[in-house]
Parts: sequence; C-alpha cells; structure tokens
Amino acid sequence: MGSDEALAGILRTKLYAPRLPDIIPREKLLQELDASRKAKLTTIVAGAGYGKSTLAASFLTARKAPYVWYQLEYTDRDLSEFIAYLVAGIRMHDSGFGEETLGRLRAAENIAGESKIILTTLISEMDANIEEDLFVVLDDFQGVNESKQIIEALDFLLSHLPPSLHLIILSREKPELDLARLAARRELLS
Repeated sequence: MGSDEALAGILRTKLYAPRLPDIIPREKLLQELDASRKAKLTTIVAGAGYGKSTLAASFLTARKAPYVWYQLEYTDRDLSEFIAYLVAGIRMHDSGFGEETLGRLRAAENIAGESKIILTTLISEMDANIEEDLFVVLDDFQGVNESKQIIEALDFLLSHLPPSLHLIILSREKPELDLARLAARRELLS
C-alpha cells in the first residue's frame, strides 16, 4: 500500500483553518501569543464561542507563520488516525513527509504496543525535515482529552519535540497533559 493509499481516508477539510470573520484585532492577546514561538506548547482554554480558534488563526495569519491546523473530533481518539492526520497536515507543507511513519503505522499489529516506535519515527522525520518554525494547532482538543492513548502520545511528543515545532492546543477544558513538567522547563504558554 502506497502512502497515498494510507492517507486515502483523510478528510482534508479537517486540516483547514477556520475562515476569519471581520473582527476587531485583539492586539494585546496577539502580542502575548508571540511568546509561543519559544514554547513547545501553548494552550488556549475557554468556553464555546469565546474566540479561541479565531484568535489562533489571527495570530498565525498576522505573523505569517507556517502551520498545520487539525480540527479534532471524537473519532480522532484512535491513535493511528490521529498520527495519520498529523502526517497529512505536515504533508501540506512537505509532500514527501512521513513515509517511514506511515510505513510503521501500516505494519503495526498493535498500535498501542508499538506507539513509542511509531512516535519516535515521527519525531525523527520531523527533526530531519522541518527546519523552520512550524505550528501545529489541535483545535477542539476536548474531543480527545479523555483518550489515554492520545494523552500519552502527546506527552511523549512534547518531551522530544524538535525545537522548530510548536503545538497550540485549543480546548474548552484543561488538557490532561503533563503541563507541570512543561511549565517547570518554561516550555509552556497558557
């Protein structure tokens, strides 16, 4: 199975940033988000309708920052689907990205049992291929926040993320990630 077949089930519209409505720019918040360039993880947590997605999209657009936007749903609690969407999002910037990761995903008989190998491969490919800052936005994170597999995978990714990658999590509830460790290392903006 080729990489195009491995990504055949990807709904590309889940990888589109929201359209920006005509809004009054929130310059103070946009300036605060500038610090996300130095952080591994930025979290924006607020209730529905508070403008989390609009703020993040405004920041990325205003700063002309390259990004991957991943609109999460409850179905993304499956680790193989989650990783496939991350690879597909990064492929929008680098069409050859993720071949080895997708190969490991296809070959895995037990995704949970082989997750560290798959994630290590993903991190290695990120490190080898992403030289300039790239933001990965995980929108509506509350949809996967209770998935032990996703939380463990993201904690592992955040522990080993290349310096050129920055995660932004948008959620209605505080992520169940190991935020204390990131805060202690000054790798968290929330």
